[in-house]
Amino acid sequence: MFNENIETEIMMESRQALEKIKNKESKTKSFQDNMQEHWNTYDKGRSYFEEYTSEIFESKMKVDLLYMDQLLQKLDNQQISEVEKLISVIYKDVKEIYEIMNIKPEIYGKNITEDLINESNEIVHNHLSKNIHSFLAKNYYDLPSEKREKIYYERVKEDSAQLINENHNPKEVIEYSMKKCLMEDFVKNVCFPFSVRCRLDYLLEDEAFGDVFDQESLQEHYDAFNKKLDNLSKIIAACV
Repeated sequence: MFNENIETEIMMESRQALEKIKNKESKTKSFQDNMQEHWNTYDKGRSYFEEYTSEIFESKMKVDLLYMDQLLQKLDNQQISEVEKLISVIYKDVKEIYEIMNIKPEIYGKNITEDLINESNEIVHNHLSKNIHSFLAKNYYDLPSEKREKIYYERVKEDSAQLINENHNPKEVIEYSMKKCLMEDFVKNVCFPFSVRCRLDYLLEDEAFGDVFDQESLQEHYDAFNKKLDNLSKIIAACV
């Protein structure tokens, strides 16, 4: 009888403990659901974006890699192999960023769609060259010299000073540093076209998003992306 009473008490205590856990989980879930609902109501910009799918990301990546091929034509096979590794790890971050934002991956460039993958090399080259040249003209060649200096001076002065101190030709150094900035901006546009980048900037800064989603992880992947992009843009700048 003594043992039975102890077993009964243990069973009752176990049931009570389980009930407390269930109630706690229910409250937590309810809180998360409420926060999610609040975010969905608060986030008016969400309706402008379709949801992320891995299939669309794969299509986007195939087109993005066509851009990379165009920019890296001067590299030999061994160099290409090394750069491909860098591009691969960059796109792991790009993929994570789109997944966390949960928005449809976008392809950069006027009239550029996933259909480009199936076109001939000549058509691919012509379409992508137009977009690359248009970007360079808009962001550099068509700008007055005063505006160029205003946009790029702060960005190039540190790298340029370092290279000049290493006895490189000052004119060539400044030209290379400018190219590096341009290629960095261009590749960032390819990975995150304008509307996506605006959305990304918004989610990185918005406190309400941080209350519901993993804003810290989003920031970490974006920081990692930018660090790797800095290395890739140096390589591309030497090729264009």
